Amino acid sequence: MDVDDAPSTPGKWKMEKPHHRHHPRLLLPRWHHSYPVSKLVFWSFFSLALFLALFLLSPRSSAPARIPESFASSSSSSGVRRAALQMAPWGGPAWEKRVRSSARVRRNPGGASVLVTGAAGFVGMHVAAALKRRGDGVLGLDNFNGYYDPSLKRARQALLDRAGVFVVEGDIDDGALLRKLFDVVPFTHVVHLAAQAGVRHALVDPASYVHSNVAGLVSVLEAAKAADPQPAIVWASSSSVYGLNSRVPFSEADRTDRPASLYAATKKAGEEIAHVYNHIYGLSITGLRFFTVYGPWGRPDMAYFFFTRDILRGKPVSIFEGPDHATVARDFTYIDDIVKGCLAALDHAGKSTGSGGKKRGPAPLRIYNLGNTSPVPVTKLVSILERLLKVKAVKKFVKMPRNGDVQFTHANITFAQKELGYRPTTGLHSGLKKFVRWYLEYYSISLSKNDSTDEAQRRSLRQLHAISDGFPQPHRVQQPPPPSVERRRRRQRTRMKLVWCPETALKAYVDAAKALADRSLEESSVAELVSAMAGGWKAQLVVEAWARDAGAATGVGLRAAVEHVRGRHVCVVPDEQWAAEYVGAMRRAGASVEAESVAVGEAEGAMRELEGVDLMVVDCRRRDAGRVLREARPGARGMVVVCKWAGRQRGGAAGVFRAGTRVVRATYLPLEGGVEVFHVGVGKGPSLGDGRARWI
Repeated sequence: MDVDDAPSTPGKWKMEKPHHRHHPRLLLPRWHHSYPVSKLVFWSFFSLALFLALFLLSPRSSAPARIPESFASSSSSSGVRRAALQMAPWGGPAWEKRVRSSARVRRNPGGASVLVTGAAGFVGMHVAAALKRRGDGVLGLDNFNGYYDPSLKRARQALLDRAGVFVVEGDIDDGALLRKLFDVVPFTHVVHLAAQAGVRHALVDPASYVHSNVAGLVSVLEAAKAADPQPAIVWASSSSVYGLNSRVPFSEADRTDRPASLYAATKKAGEEIAHVYNHIYGLSITGLRFFTVYGPWGRPDMAYFFFTRDILRGKPVSIFEGPDHATVARDFTYIDDIVKGCLAALDHAGKSTGSGGKKRGPAPLRIYNLGNTSPVPVTKLVSILERLLKVKAVKKFVKMPRNGDVQFTHANITFAQKELGYRPTTGLHSGLKKFVRWYLEYYSISLSKNDSTDEAQRRSLRQLHAISDGFPQPHRVQQPPPPSVERRRRRQRTRMKLVWCPETALKAYVDAAKALADRSLEESSVAELVSAMAGGWKAQLVVEAWARDAGAATGVGLRAAVEHVRGRHVCVVPDEQWAAEYVGAMRRAGASVEAESVAVGEAEGAMRELEGVDLMVVDCRRRDAGRVLREARPGARGMVVVCKWAGRQRGGAAGVFRAGTRVVRATYLPLEGGVEVFHVGVGKGPSLGDGRARWI
């Protein structure tokens, strides 16, 4: 008899001692006396033994099993689908060594060791990469499910692998795997981003949302509360929890008990579950309500993503309208801003107070909105994509269906600003421009092979090829070359000479001249010159040392030029006041400026962060112009230096370079106070030892 079957009243039952001396056959009559119950128990044990034998003896597959498509549209089959999905094997000394290596903190004294769930997802990949870049130890976990194209997730995994982040293939609802990971690595933090996303898919497969967003969250929290020491938890909730809330902007203090979709309901359930684990077990838990995240490597089920696809293919774009043709708007938030918010939440998470599942004291429990604070109508989103893709969209306005979508979202981020220092900096146009670049690069091969005979599609493909001119080809995952080959390539790169591309130079010059003319900016001749140089030499990193009375002409021209070479333009300023003046000048000229486009600090510190400069533009009216030039670090091809107002520099600009700098070519142009142009080389070779100018 099982102990669970014992009567609750003490003294009424006594366990019978087994008579080991009896032969098994002598026990048969006892089974016979209570035939119905005995028969049931016998067959139950027999069935259980048979099941265990089949389970233990059945061969394991190292690759995920292929799931029949018929399962994908049936909510009742979700359990069968999950049972059929077999993850890659885990465990063993080699696997544990790789897990420890990935999670080891490097280059960051006092850094965190972080488990990132959903690491092959959109936000998860970016967060894991950002944590690794700053020196934290990072281990990823993802089940690579088929909600959208798994090959995109595999490509993200390949990027993380090259960055040194190992992504374990497994499910968050696998308690044994989670316990193993916590046994191998004493994680200080968990960033829980794995979830079943999407509002509309819940109408098709509701069980998957309960499995991932509720049961999966509980599994992660169970593993964390049993760990010693307990990690702090940062997890992704959603702006969808606001549901039918009509107060704008959405604040963390607003009602969230009226969800409009099952997805929202599971996320709200997650917030309540987090409260329980914080209250009982002392887990430090921070919830983040994301508002419509977009950007490169995004999710194909998001509107901006499939709008881009459909516009390029000439297919109609369905734009939802509310009652009485009301506008549908979203608080679109660029991925880089979300990543900054996630890292700030991790840094401010505070410590869990439990130990081995027992609470020792109160622990932090917080929830933050991470949005952009500026809702944009979906019609404007489509208009921006039309301009960036240079293809007219076939618009189709339809009434918003009752599928769980809401008419608008608008984030109040006051709490996140105060507690985390969270400040989004990327506007929708700038963010979509970066997304479109990535999309063209990632999908250009498959699009170019499309053999549709539809004229609109052929026209859009021609446009695609036209605007993707100059973009690098899609990245292919390759094995790293042997060390000897890599050393030979490095030596060849250091001997490279500047290669001028007149076609790209002309495009950059025309766009810069047009941008400057539209804004009626002065000093346009130098701006047009350096813009043509940036395009002609296909500069990937262009650095400008701006002077206070210089205006915005050079910055506007360079920003127009780097679009053609998919490069980066950075302005170096000595302090925050200069930075504010530069941003103001650019905005008055109608140019957007992202936070990463301004490097603030003394010359030594600011330039130290900018490795591999291809084109350096220095205004010699700055007192620290010489120090900036000395600290510039050329790229593998060398560096082109343009000194504006060179007459202000005593003895010419050539005399201020760092000792041993190889100046290969130099020239002087009588433009706007004098312009000196230098080609600074790398590696061995002739240089201008006498300092005399040579025409390029």
